[in-house]
Amino acid sequence: MRDIGLRTLLSMKYRYNKLHVVQELSTPDRYLEPSEFRGMLDNLGFTSALMITGAHITPHFKSSSWGRKEPFPAKNPGAQRLWKTASNTIGCEMREVEGLDVWSALLYDTLVLDLAAVEKIGELIPTEEFKTANITLRNALKSTQSTGNLGAARNRHKVVRVVNLDNL
Repeated sequence: MRDIGLRTLLSMKYRYNKLHVVQELSTPDRYLEPSEFRGMLDNLGFTSALMITGAHITPHFKSSSWGRKEPFPAKNPGAQRLWKTASNTIGCEMREVEGLDVWSALLYDTLVLDLAAVEKIGELIPTEEFKTANITLRNALKSTQSTGNLGAARNRHKVVRVVNLDNL
C-alpha cells in the first residue's frame, strides 16, 4: 500500500511543480543560520519544504540503548549540518528516505529529493504493473438489476470512474 501512496504523492507533487530534485542535500563547509536558510527557501519560493536525502543523517549516539553506532567523524557531515539547520528552521524538515511518509509529505508545500534519495525510492517502489482483483466495479454494476416496490427492473444510469494507476 505504501508504494501506491508514494507513487501518487510523487505524481501529484510533480504535476503541480512542487517536486524538486537536487544533486546533494548538504552544506559544504559550515552550519547555516536558520534565518539565513529560511531566506534561501523564501528566495526559491518554498513556503514549506520537506527535504529527503539518501544519505545517513541521524547523529551518532554512544548510548548502549541505541542499536546503531556510528564512528566519529560522521559519514556525511555536510548532510548532518543541513539536517541540524533544517530542524531549527520554521517550515522545513529533513529526513532520510526511510522516514518518508505520504501524510508528512502532504503537510509540506514542496518536496525536495537528492539523487541518492531518488535511487532509494526507486528501489522501494516496485516496477510491475498495479493489479486489481478479477472482478471490477464496472462488471459488478453491469450485472446488477434493481427491483423493488417501484415496479419492474429498469435500466439505471451507472457512472463508473476508472482510475489507471499503472502510469503513476
